Amino acid sequence: MVFALPFYGALVSRSADLTLVCILAGLSAGFTNGSFAVLLTDLFPTRIRFTGVALIFNVSFTLFSGMAPLAATTLIRETGTPVSPAYLMMGIMALSGLLAIVGGAAYLLITVGSVFFGKKIANPGYRAVSVREGRAARPAPQPVAAAITGHGNIGIAGFVAPGTFTLAIVFLVAFVLYYFVNWKYLSTVWPLS
Repeated sequence: MVFALPFYGALVSRSADLTLVCILAGLSAGFTNGSFAVLLTDLFPTRIRFTGVALIFNVSFTLFSGMAPLAATTLIRETGTPVSPAYLMMGIMALSGLLAIVGGAAYLLITVGSVFFGKKIANPGYRAVSVREGRAARPAPQPVAAAITGHGNIGIAGFVAPGTFTLAIVFLVAFVLYYFVNWKYLSTVWPLS
């Protein structure tokens, strides 16, 4: 959020090397996408993980990343200031930060409240287990063939889920079209050379 204005300012005034600015933007995007991918995979159970991640990732990127150049060009045209997309980014980050703080506070309130003031769940079969009793033996390693038969024929006999594949292709085409149209429009409003 803090670096959005200097980033756009450097692009507009050409005070920094464009290659360096793009490398720094790519590094920050890499840090974000690395943690984002881990978070997304933890949201879904294994059975529907690929479909859930693909659907959420592609829908959100198509809508938000595809519309970002359109919003940037509209802001530049309406305000006449080439750095106005930085204010949009800063506003979105401030809103996201506020939502994160509210969500974190609600989580802490619910967790602390349920631990200290919540009703204790009766569990008649529960008994305390010592550390030595709680250790389990490692399972014996299974060969690859046993792992494949354990999962059934998922992904072995061609396309098992053609609906997911078709949906991914539709989102890919929409994503490419959004980017092509919006960046083409952005290049007419905000030329870099």
